[in-house]
Amino acid sequence: MEHVDYALELLALTNNLLIDDSAHYLTAECSNRPEDVMQPVKQEALETIGNLPDDTDMDEIMYRLYVIDKIRKGQLDVSHNRTTSSDELKREIDSW
Repeated sequence: MEHVDYALELLALTNNLLIDDSAHYLTAECSNRPEDVMQPVKQEALETIGNLPDDTDMDEIMYRLYVIDKIRKGQLDVSHNRTTSSDELKREIDSW
C-alpha cells in the first residue's frame, strides 16, 4: 500500500492536484501540457532523492525514480492524445 500511496502523491505533485485522503481521489483542474507540469528530469530526480530518509535503500530510490518516469511518460502520452478510452480497454480485455 505504501507504493500506491507514494504513486498517488507523485501524480498529485506533478499535476498540482489535491489528494482526498479518505478515498484517495485526485481532484483539481490541471493542464495536460508537459511544459506546464514537468520540471527538468535531473532536478526532479535530485529533489526526490533528497527528500528520502538517509537510510533509504537503493531499491526504494530506483522504484521512486521509476514511478516518476512512468508518470512523465503518461503525461506526455495524454498531451499527445495517445490514450485509450474505457470502452476500448473493456473491449480489449473482453477479447482475452
